[in-house]
Amino acid sequence: MSNITPLVLMETIVAEGNITAAAEKLYVSQPYLSKMLSRLEGEYGLEFFTRLPRSVQITYAGERYLDHLRRKHEIDLDMLSEFDMISKNKKGKLN
Repeated sequence: MSNITPLVLMETIVAEGNITAAAEKLYVSQPYLSKMLSRLEGEYGLEFFTRLPRSVQITYAGERYLDHLRRKHEIDLDMLSEFDMISKNKKGKLN
């Protein structure tokens, strides 16, 4: 089972320009990656990519979804950094 996050999935498809190339880059099959994308799109009831004969083009909904994923990732990184500093007693409240 792959542990490809929605952020990695979306960024790789955008960077590669088609699902087949993205699947190769992520070392998974094209049908598997297509199914992952379809599940995400189904979860939100939106199409994140327009499928063209030999490529895909990100939709407005896809752009917004990717932006939110990136912001969420930054928040997660900030949280982990802060917790690391707290665990090393470099940040916190004095008692």
